[in-house]
Amino acid sequence: MAKKRNDESEWRRFNKFKEENEKLRKEVSKLRKLVKDMYSDKLEEKLRRQEEGLEPRKQLCETCGNDDLADIPINRPDGKFVVKVCSNCGTRSDMKKVKDVQ
Repeated sequence: MAKKRNDESEWRRFNKFKEENEKLRKEVSKLRKLVKDMYSDKLEEKLRRQEEGLEPRKQLCETCGNDDLADIPINRPDGKFVVKVCSNCGTRSDMKKVKDVQ
């Protein structure tokens, strides 16, 4: 008897995890679609501004909204990187690898 009750609880747990997994997969799918749409919107805006001969938009600080960001180059054995630092509040961006144009 005890084994049957244990098996039922195991199946309930399994089904619960299966349902949660499905919900998470759907959520991830929705988020990926949102990111793709945002990226394509930014790309379209950039191309439109180039065609109209307008200046590209300056990147803004995520903390204070200032547009005065300084690029700090970093040379490491695994490549060249850049960090953007806000001159107003000192916030630093993530280090991004610079692609060498050959």
